Amino acid sequence: MTTTLSFGQNIITEWNFDNSTNTPSIGTGTIALIGGVLENTQTTCTCSFVGGNPSTGKAYTTKNYPVQSTASGTAGIQFSVNTTGQSDINIYVDVYGSNTASKYVQLQYTLDGTNWITVGTPTLVPYTSSSQWTTITTSIPSTSSNFSFRVVSVFDPAPPSPGIPNTVYSPVNSGNNSAGTPYTYVNTTGALRFDNVKVSSGALSTNQNTKMGLIVYPNPVNNGLLNIQTADNSVKNVVVYDLLGKQVLSTSTSNSVNVSSLKPGVYTMKITEDNNTGVMKIVIN
Repeated sequence: MTTTLSFGQNIITEWNFDNSTNTPSIGTGTIALIGGVLENTQTTCTCSFVGGNPSTGKAYTTKNYPVQSTASGTAGIQFSVNTTGQSDINIYVDVYGSNTASKYVQLQYTLDGTNWITVGTPTLVPYTSSSQWTTITTSIPSTSSNFSFRVVSVFDPAPPSPGIPNTVYSPVNSGNNSAGTPYTYVNTTGALRFDNVKVSSGALSTNQNTKMGLIVYPNPVNNGLLNIQTADNSVKNVVVYDLLGKQVLSTSTSNSVNVSSLKPGVYTMKITEDNNTGVMKIVIN
């Protein structure tokens, strides 16, 4: 089953977790926790589903990532979807980290079930005092019956000092807590949440969604300012559409967009940089 999405996409499989289940909300596919990662079961509901993006929905929460300085790029969550016969495969994953979770994650995919390909550079899981989600998105031209992608925790890519290899996980929140003690990475309880996982096919516009390493935050937007981060941080053309497909905002920026003029609700944002285009959902509170 596929569902039509804006800009000519077809959703192949989607997980929104709103029914507190790992069964896809659209299409078919499977989820696996890898590298020793476990479901982060909540004592209040004996389940692993918590507030999602938006907070009215649910997300899947995980814990028990590798201990400090070990197994970078091997532990996380894996999604498997049969994409045979499709074209221009697009991936979207929303990620949120607790204070002590790994500050960086990496998107990887495989076409044969064995050899994994790393997409772009590590993605920063940002911290604010309120819930802040990051959207990872990329496009893959190939299709396969063995197609899988995964999001794994990785070492902080910035070396601690010049000439010294970095083999350290940094925490999402490296600031101080209320007691004045800095947060540190804790593999057992540091949690990463995942939501709005989507695999679609088809070009998003006249250009494919080939913008790798695209990060948009905070999402939902609470203070009217939306930050947009890419690897080269050059000027981006940004167009926002409402749910009826009407253009409601158009601007150019290198780092942030003021959306305070828009009413609360769900919108689609198209970001073009260096002839590459990414499209994603944003929520304005």
